[in-house]
Amino acid sequence: MQPIKSKARPEDLIVQQLKSYLKTRDWLVKKTHGNEFQSGFPDLFCYHRKYGLRWIEVKTPTGHLQGSQIQFFQELAAVGCGVWILTAANDDQYQLLFSSANWFWFLPHMGMRKVL
Repeated sequence: MQPIKSKARPEDLIVQQLKSYLKTRDWLVKKTHGNEFQSGFPDLFCYHRKYGLRWIEVKTPTGHLQGSQIQFFQELAAVGCGVWILTAANDDQYQLLFSSANWFWFLPHMGMRKVL
């Protein structure tokens, strides 16, 4: 009998952990579908009464942005809407939500990215 292969991406576990982590801190968290019709969309829509809206893209620490993400994140940035990339559900990553959007840290041409 062969083992069942999972279609889950490495980021899926981080997404589930982040959803729980943020909800315990009074954030409304909605996972986007991530299908062909939402190419480039961030993984999570989040809202907090005090802190406002955050679009969160989840990556592993070694993850990279897809071309469709770079294009859409640039469009969002051009109209003043940020995207935050988080790589774990912990206090250090959570604090990133209270600084400027950090999606550009993951651009391929940035060379050495800021350590998350």
